[in-house]
Amino acid sequence: MAYAAGVPVISTDVGGLGEMTEDGKTGYVIAPGNPKAIADAIIKCFEGDNYEKMSQNARRAAAEQFNWEKIAGQTAAVYHRFAAMSQND
Repeated sequence: MAYAAGVPVISTDVGGLGEMTEDGKTGYVIAPGNPKAIADAIIKCFEGDNYEKMSQNARRAAAEQFNWEKIAGQTAAVYHRFAAMSQND
């Protein structure tokens, strides 16, 4: 949702959040449990034209990688794989 709104993301490298964030392009990925890293990432977001560039990159990622049509296609592909596997049993 943040990407669709053009908002860069600061995420920790926990679970899938770090995998979804292009570090330095759509936001920043930081180590968990590090308040200084969060503060540093926020500061970096607003240095120069970083926010504008990351905002554009975030919108691009939302349109190309995280749009509903693509997600629906990926979900359908998983269902088809499982259906094919169950037919082979």
